[in-house]
Amino acid sequence: MSEIDLSKTSESSTENSKSKFNPACEDIEGKLRCLETLLEHPEATRPELAIPIRHLDLFLRACLHFYTIPKSKKIKERIELIKKACQFLEDVLIRVIVGGEQLGKAIKRIGPWSDPKFSFKVDCECNGFPSCCYIKNL
Repeated sequence: MSEIDLSKTSESSTENSKSKFNPACEDIEGKLRCLETLLEHPEATRPELAIPIRHLDLFLRACLHFYTIPKSKKIKERIELIKKACQFLEDVLIRVIVGGEQLGKAIKRIGPWSDPKFSFKVDCECNGFPSCCYIKNL
């Protein structure tokens, strides 16, 4: 598997300029920088990590987008769900890449990831990996 290069992902200059006015965006941009650093680790190239890495990158960028638009109750709920998904994925990836745990064991150790507004399908091709089914429910 080839390395995942997040620098090739398109970022608009408006997203970068928004962070100067929004501390939450600065925090998310910091998480994206940390993810890029984490991906330099040799263990980050493991094939089974490609989907969780992509999803974390996608979720963090979605948070950046949601912070730049007016917030309705529905948008606030989506931001909270995405933050939960990000935290789950961050914990899993750190345990697997830095800690050397197996992906399945790391997911079990963190515990079941669920939310009443989120439902994932056990019969999905992702084998129930929460972030895959979450994307389908957005």
